[in-house]
Amino acid sequence: LRDGLAGFYFFLVPRLYSLGGGVAIVYRDCMTVKPQVSTKFVSFEYMECTLRLDTEWIRMVSVYRPPPSKSNGFTVRQFMNEFTTLLEILAVSQGQLLILGDFNFHIDNLNDSCTKQFLNVLSLFNLVQNVRGPTHNLGHTLDLVITRSTENLLCDLTIHNPNISDHYA
Repeated sequence: LRDGLAGFYFFLVPRLYSLGGGVAIVYRDCMTVKPQVSTKFVSFEYMECTLRLDTEWIRMVSVYRPPPSKSNGFTVRQFMNEFTTLLEILAVSQGQLLILGDFNFHIDNLNDSCTKQFLNVLSLFNLVQNVRGPTHNLGHTLDLVITRSTENLLCDLTIHNPNISDHYA
């Protein structure tokens, strides 16, 4: 846990294999947030916590999937296998589920085989991807908000370009 500014706090899992990066969850100081023990995966970074809002518990998972490359040796198949393992763990977890992050799939391109494969995995676990529109300055939807299809966790989702990154908020 790190002290925040102006009423915000955050949990951070820094990237171990290079400078900078990692995953974080930022929250208001009026919320009850508890970090959870996370399984280690090779092809993506993630962290999870439970967030209490009134009487509701939400399991929040922040994910970063580096794009596969020769230098990192990651493959889409490896990610699909590992992410499926994570979803198997989350499927039996208590509370509502909110998965957020940069998955580095072009979700806007429904003809892409990797996109089809990823959306199929979500469907197998009764999950839906809620972002509609580009989240990257090159026009693709890479950053996702995923929930269970049976839960009404989101009431409004907007994409905003704060001009601080090549990704949008």
